[in-house]
Amino acid sequence: MAFFVKGLGDAAARINEILPRFDASIFNFLVQLNPGVCAWEANRFNATVADRGVNVGVGMVFCHGYFGMSDAIHRINLVLPASGTQFTRIVAEINLSTSPHRFQIRATNQSTSSSIGLTQNNLSTNPNGIHQIPLYLVTIPANGNITITDQRVQLARVQNAGHAQTAATATNANNVTATIANAATATTQAAGNNTTRVATTAFVRTAVTNALARSASGDGGIGNFTSPDGIRFRWGESANQNVTFSVAFPTSCILVAYVGHYDGTNTSPWASDITIRHSTVSRTGFSWGRQSGTAGVNRRRFMAIGF
Repeated sequence: MAFFVKGLGDAAARINEILPRFDASIFNFLVQLNPGVCAWEANRFNATVADRGVNVGVGMVFCHGYFGMSDAIHRINLVLPASGTQFTRIVAEINLSTSPHRFQIRATNQSTSSSIGLTQNNLSTNPNGIHQIPLYLVTIPANGNITITDQRVQLARVQNAGHAQTAATATNANNVTATIANAATATTQAAGNNTTRVATTAFVRTAVTNALARSASGDGGIGNFTSPDGIRFRWGESANQNVTFSVAFPTSCILVAYVGHYDGTNTSPWASDITIRHSTVSRTGFSWGRQSGTAGVNRRRFMAIGF
């Protein structure tokens, strides 16, 4: 049994020793990333085909708390098959089974199949493991026309944070149980945006206003409108004894008035037989007192005002 403390390292006195596995455990806790290529400036092991090989540029990888870096272009030579096509995968390999530990950019054995498995031990639980991070699949035809397919997993940011006091920028936050502070802000989205983004007061007001705005059909016989001061108008036409507003008033209807009818046959309207029962007026609709005549005459129009 032993106790360790992370420090700058004093090899001579064996105080605060630098232990790779201890460092890896710390980094794995802090970074919390799946294995992949790190966003290190513009250098992410960019590769080019040159003659009968591939040149792999500089870059850095992360794997279970361990980092590996190549600071120079690495040349991988390939063997052209006598016939047909062969494949290989270029990988970034962290090897803990050797002493000292080793990192290298290498190619797997050439195969007639593009399905080439990799060794990917969990270095957090296997102190002698090997983990190969895929970079490229290389296709090697007999004619020497070598091509490469990008298989890099690009790591641009920390994926998970168990606890964070302050986060200036965050892309995703799952399973959050918290209260949004008063100072939190959000970008006002377009009225047509129906995503799950946080909505500002301006967005909600626009959405509600649009939902209650005029929705006319045909000659405008049915519709609704909300004025800036909150007064709402409903208008429509109906041949039914009991009329339901296309959009109900949230609180109350204060007025319903008969405004004529749509006479498609140019016959005389029977306005004298129309009344509105005041006792039936509600925020959802009303009832005509009487309704008779032809179909054209029966298309009675009304105007309702409320809030």
